[in-house]
Order: sequence, then structure tokens, then C-alpha cells
Amino acid sequence: LLLLVARQLLAAGVRPVALVETTPHQSLGQLVATLPAARHAPGLVAQGAGMMLALRRAGVPWFRQASALTIQGTGRVETLRFHDAKGQAQELAADLVLLHDGVIPQDQATRLLHCAEDWHPGRQAYEPRADLWGETSRAGVFVAGDCAGVRGALAAEQAGILAALQIAHQLGRIDAGKRDALAREPRRLLDRQAAFRPFLEARFPPRLADPAGAEESQVICRCEGVTAGALRMAIRQGATGADQLKSFTRCGMGRCQGRSCSLAMTRILASETGTAMEDLRRQGVRAPLKPVPLGQIAQEGEA
Repeated sequence: LLLLVARQLLAAGVRPVALVETTPHQSLGQLVATLPAARHAPGLVAQGAGMMLALRRAGVPWFRQASALTIQGTGRVETLRFHDAKGQAQELAADLVLLHDGVIPQDQATRLLHCAEDWHPGRQAYEPRADLWGETSRAGVFVAGDCAGVRGALAAEQAGILAALQIAHQLGRIDAGKRDALAREPRRLLDRQAAFRPFLEARFPPRLADPAGAEESQVICRCEGVTAGALRMAIRQGATGADQLKSFTRCGMGRCQGRSCSLAMTRILASETGTAMEDLRRQGVRAPLKPVPLGQIAQEGEA
């Protein structure tokens, strides 16, 4: 997505100051190992290559294997500082910095319904546990699209079709034979998209946001102004679970309901307690999942 936004800026007549990529160095063997996965989505590979070519033709500086990124300024962004692949310090003047370090599922609805979830180390995110038709651990609750694991628009469409077929079968509208026949092509397309993910995960692993190594003063929960230091202090005082940590510090109680900070808080909890991510349960979710203006509610009532 970072490449896509940069390409769109060029198309709009705005030349980025630079593209700073934090992907670590990868050996030839690592790159070759992911090539079989890339063949499953040649269109996406071609699209990515086209974006890279456009950036190079426009002369946009491209720094790879960047580390130690800091954004500085008084009241607003003024500079971006980092170390390049050779370890040399770099400083770029900028009034806007766009960050992208991967995407995670919007799984608040399944968490609210207490559906089981699994930790995915390659994507550095939790995903709702679901069968081949998208049915979660809670009978009758299905997931499709990026809420079930980010795999792209085409995969989301096919997953929706499969879920609809299984729902129709459970309702007695179609038999298993017809369901399976209609599912053959969507499943093939979905499997190809899913097979492409290892290539992206190996090429662009989440790296920039590492809450476990955050400085004490770094704000984790922007809504409530809770820092990494405050979270660690609460853990030392006995908050060994996500809901306890939420109660101790108010982290995740703000307008975003933990959408921005829940995962970071869990990462810090895992690091401080030595608990594996797959063994931790995240903080509970309450309705409404997103803030709703009272005026909108009033208008719905009038309709």
C-alpha cells in the first residue's frame, strides 16, 4: 500500500520527498523461496512492478533497510531522521509523513461475540478462527473479507460467496452436492489469493511498530494518553491480563475502543510477562463498536 499511495501522489502531481522502506535485508535464498507463491497472482506482481517503475522514472529517492526512524518537529512534522542500509544517518525535511506497517483484521464484531481467534506470526495479528466456509467457533456466525484475515479484495469476494453457499445449505435451500459444485470456482480463486500471501509477508514483514521495544514516554493509547511506561508499571503492579491492564490504565477505553492500541498493549504484555501471543486473550470489546453521533441516531428514528 505504501507503493500504491506514492504512485497515486505522483499521478496527482505531488512528488514524494522519498520512499523510506524498513524491510530488513533478505538473502537470495529467502527471495527465491517466496517466488512460487508469487506465481499465484501474476496480476498483482505486475501491478507492483509498475508502481516501482513509475517511482524510479520520477526520480523519487528510495532508501531501503532503514532503521531507527524518528519524526521530529515542534507542533508539526518538520524532519524525518533514520539510518540507511549502510548505517549512515539521514535527515529529510518534510511537512507530512505517511506511515504504513501492514494491516490487521477489523475483528471487533467477532471479539464482541467471543469467537475464538488465533495468532498469525507472519501477519503479526490475531484472526478469527473459521472453517473452510467462513463459519467461526460460534455456530451461525460467519466471517468473510478482511475481518477474517487480510487477503485482498478478490479473496474477500470469493470468501463471501462461499459463506453464502454454506448458509444456504444450512437453511435447507440447496443440498451439499449443489453447494460443492457452486463453490468449486470461488474456492479455486480464493486458494490462489491465499497462496500469494506468503510472498507479501516475506517481502514486506511488519517491522516499524514494535511496541515491546517502545520507550517509556511513547504514547500507546492516544485516546487516553497512556504511555508504554504506564503500561509496564501496571504490569509490575499485578495486571497480568489485558482486561486488568485496561482497568489499571484506561488503555483502550477511549473513542477508538482499542482499535488503535489493543494489539500494541497485548504485545507489551506478552514481552513483560514472557507469555506467548497465542496464549494471551485481548481486552474485551463493548458496543457500540464505533462512535455514533446522537444526531445520526435521531435521524434514523425519524425515518
